[in-house]
Amino acid sequence: MHSIRNSFLLLSYNPRPIRELFALGKLLGIYLTKDSIINNFHKVFGYRNENLAIRFYNLLSEGFNGVHIYLPNYCIKLQGLVDGYPMQLNIFGFRMLDSKKTGEVWAEDISDILVNALSHCPNSQKDLTYTDLVG
Repeated sequence: MHSIRNSFLLLSYNPRPIRELFALGKLLGIYLTKDSIINNFHKVFGYRNENLAIRFYNLLSEGFNGVHIYLPNYCIKLQGLVDGYPMQLNIFGFRMLDSKKTGEVWAEDISDILVNALSHCPNSQKDLTYTDLVG
């Protein structure tokens, strides 16, 4: 759970420095926004990918825009990753793929992930599109 809290802090938007908030005991003043996740995604996941960052935010915010994500909600949403049970990991992966939050994953969702992942890959030779993947 310690690493979950650290990842939250790395992804967070902080109106005041974290050390100051810790000193004041105001941890509730720390939260995630869509922009903070996009800007800080690389600090936790090791590379920049705006598409995955937006999907991650949508998963945390249940698809609502402009929602602040606080630590308790973050921990609840990522609980399946902490426990590591196969079904929970699969559900989390499915929710990341389900970009429109419809409960269905379509070929466009998968190709969007692949195109965006490959376009950020250092070994990628060219920009891929959906038609490159499906022919």
